[in-house]
Amino acid sequence: LQSALLSAGIAIKDFMLTSSPASQQRANADIQAARAVVQPEVVADPKLAAQVAAIRDQLAAYDAAFRQVVPMQEQRDRQVADLDALGSEADATALALLKRQRQLTNATATYNASMVMRNLLLAGLNIRAFLAANDPAAVAHAQEAFTDTAKALKTLDRTVSDPEGQALVDAMGGLLERYAALFAEVATTIQQRNQIIADQVETIGPALAAEMEQARQQNSARLEAVGDATVAEADRIQWLTVGAIAL
Repeated sequence: LQSALLSAGIAIKDFMLTSSPASQQRANADIQAARAVVQPEVVADPKLAAQVAAIRDQLAAYDAAFRQVVPMQEQRDRQVADLDALGSEADATALALLKRQRQLTNATATYNASMVMRNLLLAGLNIRAFLAANDPAAVAHAQEAFTDTAKALKTLDRTVSDPEGQALVDAMGGLLERYAALFAEVATTIQQRNQIIADQVETIGPALAAEMEQARQQNSARLEAVGDATVAEADRIQWLTVGAIAL
């Protein structure tokens, strides 16, 4: 039981990091293997049966918590794929803006376009930091960078005078709005997933370990008591036998 739970915990962590179907399958298999061996109905001792029933219930909760995590992880992966595509498009548009204003030798617009690209790159870096480490501070930094990008884009809009550049500014505005909104959705999905992990998966695990240790100690005490009673009964039978021979 303990081996299966340890293996499940490792598989769950790997699934969270890699979204590997193999890790998901291994975690599910380990949890089901653990649940299969916990059968309070076959335990004769009432106190021990109650302990085993508690372990069964904790395992069911552990299983249910992981089943909540799986669709959220899948949603996170879909959203991140869309976020990557949108980020690449926004980066390409910002670069096209910068190149266009350089081509026109519009120094003011070129500087403003470079500020748009700078802030957009900062947003992307903080998004990557959040996806890698789940750091809430990175979310705030990314959102701040999005705000700064929007401000820089408004400034750029006032200094662009050519139709092609204006079209790029307009396209950039739409991309930026969608990019920031989708990142907010990704952050919410990840934070909700992490909350389930922290509040359920990671708390049920130690509770299970405590229940199993208590059950182990109770079973050991019961076996020792049974052993002592067996020895006492054997001694009693031996003395009765000796007494009968003497008679």
